[in-house]
Amino acid sequence: MKEIIFYLLIIILSVLLLINTFSFPENLGDVGPAFFPRMLLVVLLILSVVLLINSFLKMEKQKNQDQDKDKDKKEQMIAMSLKVAFLFSLIVLYSIGMIYLGYLLSTLLFLVVAVSFMIGNIKIKTFIQKTLPTSLIITFVTYIVFKMMIHIPLPVGTLFGG
Repeated sequence: MKEIIFYLLIIILSVLLLINTFSFPENLGDVGPAFFPRMLLVVLLILSVVLLINSFLKMEKQKNQDQDKDKDKKEQMIAMSLKVAFLFSLIVLYSIGMIYLGYLLSTLLFLVVAVSFMIGNIKIKTFIQKTLPTSLIITFVTYIVFKMMIHIPLPVGTLFGG
């Protein structure tokens, strides 16, 4: 915005000075005393108009980029809200699954689905090499710590006689 004001002031000043050059004494020859100032002022006027137009275009482009950024932010917020809602639903299902499937199976399923979801587009190779082993290790380590080391009973699940 400051650029636009500056260029407008330069244009106004150039026009006023250009008008003022018509009061210079005229010479009977080809080039008089007003020739050089007029030439410079016309060039200054043309360049200022070009720069003013460029500033308007930049401002419009910036406005469009800001709108795109706002749109991107809204899309990101919607995507994040959907992720949170999905994970919350997954936790609710995990809690229900714990009743029927028990700790081991429901925790393993929960971790596999949650980690796969958080990673995003997951390949079978990545799933087999990383996601599944990590989920198995976390599930069994927590089982060993709670059940065998600190003797806290974990749900067995009604499906398996618990």
